[in-house]
Parts: sequence; structure tokens; C-alpha cells
Amino acid sequence: MKVCACGCGTQLRGPRSVWAKGHCGRGVGGYAGLPPATKTCEMCGREYSRSELRSRQSNKHWAARRFCGEACRIASRGVERYPGAQSANWIGDQAGVGAGRKRARTFYPDAPPCEVCGDERSERHHVDGDTLNNRPSNIQFLCRKHHIAAEDRMAYRRLTADQKIASDERRRDKQRIRNREYARRKAAAKRAKETT
Repeated sequence: MKVCACGCGTQLRGPRSVWAKGHCGRGVGGYAGLPPATKTCEMCGREYSRSELRSRQSNKHWAARRFCGEACRIASRGVERYPGAQSANWIGDQAGVGAGRKRARTFYPDAPPCEVCGDERSERHHVDGDTLNNRPSNIQFLCRKHHIAAEDRMAYRRLTADQKIASDERRRDKQRIRNREYARRKAAAKRAKETT
């Protein structure tokens, strides 16, 4: 049996490729062909090992790795993770509601306490309802309770049973209209395709 060249004492078994390399791949003994078993993060100075990582990395990727994690890698660049308008992927006001909320979390990462009750856990509320408007004058920091009250999200629960049924019927009617419009557009596109 062949013994590992890195000095760990492991007996090499398995496919010929392992025998051909001549080492186990752990690099315990400082074998010249392998990267070190542990590294020091260039940003925070913490020592980390290959076994701490979520996925197994090849020797090539492990040799090139400089940081213990994503947070240190981003901090080393000295720029925001989402540079905003400087980004090549920036689409401005064409972004959706979720993107606007994500921008608010990015622009205001450390939310102060609730402006109404002083609760430490606060959220970013868009006063005018437009999530893409992240100006400081449009952002209000509220706890969950006051955020829901400000947006009146609980209004549906306060409706009587008859009002809920009427509201649901209106919603279903709107959905039927949307479905009919979609079917019309699809049929028109199919006819246009057949004529060409």
C-alpha cells in the first residue's frame, strides 16, 4: 500500500488517480504540492480551515481563497454591496416593490427605534406608499404593530361577513376580466403568427 506524501500517514486506497497524485488532499504535513490546511483571513485575521466551509473546494480554489466568508470579502472592497446607480444592473424606477424595499434596507441598514413607541425592532415605512421613493423624508421607522396600522393592512379583517363576500366577489370579477384579456391577447398573437 502507498502512504500519503504529505506526512499525515494516510494509506492511499481507491482509484488510480489518488495513487497518481501521491497525497490525500488534506495537506496536513505541508506537502509542497498542496495549499496549507488552515489560512488567516486578510480582513478580520481569524484562522479558518477548509473543513469549516459549506462546500468542498478544489485545491485551486482553496489556494486562491483570501477571506473566511462573504462578509469579509465584501468589507475588503471598501464599497457598498449594492452600489445603486453605479451598478450595471441598475434599472431605476422600473424596479418592483420588493426591489424598493430591498433598497430601503440597504440605504438604512441600522434602523433606529420606533418613532411612535420606541421599540428597538423597527421597520422602514414608506410614507407615500411608493417603495421606490427612499428619500429620508419619505422613510419612517416604525415597529411591526405601528407599521401595520400605518398601512391599514388589517382593514380586511375589520370588514363584516357581507363586506368580505362583496370584496371577494370584486376580486374574482377582476381576475375573470384579466383572464379574458389574457386569452384575447393570446388568441390574437396566435392568429398573427398563423397569418405570417
